[in-house]
Amino acid sequence: MWRQWTNAVLGLVVLVVPFLGLTSTVFMWTLVTVGLAVTILAVWGASQETQEKGERSGSRLQHQ
Repeated sequence: MWRQWTNAVLGLVVLVVPFLGLTSTVFMWTLVTVGLAVTILAVWGASQETQEKGERSGSRLQHQ
């Protein structure tokens, strides 16, 4: 649940940053940092879902 909220906040940062009047270097590094954070959270979330699905299917096999 908190990952979705984190992605939402990072998405808002990406929307607001162009309007802050930052220099091109600061602008670039802000977007690189936010992009990296979103990528890490997305990969981590996907791996957690895959792991949870594997655990659920493994428990079904044991009960049969």
